[in-house]
Formats: sequence, structure tokens, C-alpha cells
Amino acid sequence: MRRLYLYSSVVILGLSVLFLASCETDITVDLPQAEQKIVVEGSIEPGMPPFILLTRSAPFFGSFDPNNLAEFFVRDAVITINDGTADYTLIELCLSELPEEFQALAAELLGVTEDSLSTFPEICLYTVDLFGGSLLLGQPGKTYRVSISVEGETLTATTYLPFPVAPDSIFARPHPDPAVDSLFRLSIRFSDPDTLGNYYRYWTRRYNASRDVDEPFYPGVSSVIDDLFFNGQTVDFSLDRGQPRSAGFDQDTYGFFWAGDTVVLKLASIDRPVYSFWSTLEFDAGSGGPFSSATVVSSNIQGGLGVFGGYGASYDTLIIGE
Repeated sequence: MRRLYLYSSVVILGLSVLFLASCETDITVDLPQAEQKIVVEGSIEPGMPPFILLTRSAPFFGSFDPNNLAEFFVRDAVITINDGTADYTLIELCLSELPEEFQALAAELLGVTEDSLSTFPEICLYTVDLFGGSLLLGQPGKTYRVSISVEGETLTATTYLPFPVAPDSIFARPHPDPAVDSLFRLSIRFSDPDTLGNYYRYWTRRYNASRDVDEPFYPGVSSVIDDLFFNGQTVDFSLDRGQPRSAGFDQDTYGFFWAGDTVVLKLASIDRPVYSFWSTLEFDAGSGGPFSSATVVSSNIQGGLGVFGGYGASYDTLIIGE
């Protein structure tokens, strides 16, 4: 699953292991039981209502049963969002109740295909009343403040929804080995605004009927971009194919698309706190190993974990090999 992160709330301290030629010592460490916290993953995009998922953190050394996934989701929260003009109260909406026109966005939030929603556990998320209430739709240039009251706790967050900055063009580059004529890299030509401090996040969606492939939007393994080194310039660069964390690493095909793939690129402008969250989370996810150090994942959620982010998204489509 792409975007549902069950956070570990246990801090693992590095242990020095002494290797002695003449003896071995068994060391037993009693780890404290970590406090469970509420995890927020919320988003708002131009022309779209906000969606918020609430889960509970999981202990690092605890057991996890995918069949009990629904138990991690938090119900009965009271959530309000202020757009600088009015307050909007969100409602709890389960997947079976979601209108058809919003199912694609819910599938993207969960990191699954739209077709698989029917077999997904009955998970509930929070959004505005889609059945005739006061509809809050994202507007670039606005700041949104969310307040969440649940299980005796109050969580708050603020995010800015930037204006979208679309690529000038997207195109495919052939594999550097001419003998490999079926793999291509997705590249973009991009003109960055002449203001320092622009941040972006990208996803790719891939479908190919001949290969029986229909993937949802997946972020790149390193999905966020800082304009520090190309502020105000027009640059060309490649983007890795997005993939789920569970897909593993194939050095022969990683980052490439196949000839005949239809690729949809989603590129979103984000503010710095959202950039910091995803950059630290992705660094932490990629820095495993027995001798790695703990990474503090940044968050803009006061009183909890996670992120509430504004994504100024633009979309472009390319058929690879045409």
C-alpha cells in the first residue's frame, strides 16, 4: 500500500555490540511500551474537497495482521476546517457510501486501484458533505486550518495550497543501452518560478492493456523536489517510475517505463512543512539496516503525527514510445 503509513512510536537506541575473542555475552533489553498516537494523513487540492484519514500508531516490535487493518482507523472524530472565511465541519464517510466521482481520489489516498475498493475493508475517511451540504473545494492561494477532536485529544494543523506549476513538456528518453529498446525514462522540461523556496511532489500512474497493467498513482521513492539548485531556471530532468514500497528493487527495471505504457504524471506544488514531512519520511524508509540511526520524521500536526497538506496539482499524459 502506497500512502497508508502505520507509524512506529518507539525510538530505537543504537546498541554497541562488543565482540570479544574469548567470551560471548547475552544482552536482554526491556523496551518501554510506547504511547499510541493519532496519525493524520490529509490533503486538499484545487477544485477538490479535503480528505482526511485517521489511524493509530503501531509499536515498532508489535505484531500486525493485515486482516485487522480496519482496527487501526479512527472513528467518530469531530473535524473542522477553516479556509480563512468560514468553518466547515467534515463528516465521516465510508468507502461503500462514497459517490462514484470521488472514488478515484479515495483510491489514490489509500494507494490502491479504483477497482479494488470493492474488496477493501470498510474503511471510513473524513470529508465535507458530498450530498448537498456546504461544499469546500480547494482554492490555490488559500491557507487551511484543521482542528481534530477525538478520543479526548485535540490535534491541529495548517497548510497553504500553492498555485500549480505544470511542466513545459514531458517526454521519454530511451534506455542508455541501445540493446534495451523496451525501457524508457520519463523526463520533463520544467520552468521554476523566480522565487526561492518552491517545493514539489510527484506521482506517476501507469496503465498498459497489452501487459494487463493498471496501476494507481504511486509516488517516486524520492518523490519530493526542492528548487534550491535550479531556482528560476528552465531545466530538464528525469523522474523515476513511482512504485509501492512493497514492490522491492529490481536494478534492471527500477525507474523505467515500458514501451506502450500510458503514463499520467501528477506534479504538485507544496509548502515547506509538507516537503519536510515527505522528505524525512522517505529518508527514514530508505535508511534501514542494523547500524542505521533513527530519523525524526517531521510533521505539521500539533498533538499527533502525520501531515495535512495542500497539493497544487497539475496532470500530464504521455504514451511511451509514440
